Amino acid sequence: MQIVEKKTGKSKIVTINGDALRVLYYYRTRFASRECPDAFLFAGPNGNPISRIQAYRLIKKSSLELGMENISCHSLRKTFGYHAWKKHTPLAVIMDIYNHSSLVVTQRYLGVAQDDRDRVYNNMCFFPRERAPEGRQSVNSPKNSGANGLNSETNIIE
Repeated sequence: MQIVEKKTGKSKIVTINGDALRVLYYYRTRFASRECPDAFLFAGPNGNPISRIQAYRLIKKSSLELGMENISCHSLRKTFGYHAWKKHTPLAVIMDIYNHSSLVVTQRYLGVAQDDRDRVYNNMCFFPRERAPEGRQSVNSPKNSGANGLNSETNIIE
């Protein structure tokens, strides 16, 4: 499907996956105009495409009816990118999808920089958990496990 971004005027080809196609087909057969099968998928009363404001209102209304707050076109866009990143989509690809000018902009937009730092800190291991240097105990030793109910990522206790 070809999309032209109104804001930038840039054209982009977007692939629609199988799950989305099934939902769109269901929507089309249940709700779309039978008189004009080539009509816009989301058309206003006059047959023209709905505006971004109308799309916002529809998403807001539908989400509130489902008991979900703070849902908008923008939050859905951000959530898409965040989940794509969590599924190991390269940040450069997400940057391209969003038409961002740099990786830093995309990182800031998705809030992934802090997640990256947290992952580094949490995965740092200086000594094997089974064998600590002489004179030190491993956190996982029976003496220290569960005493305070916390699972520390620290590997060595003085």
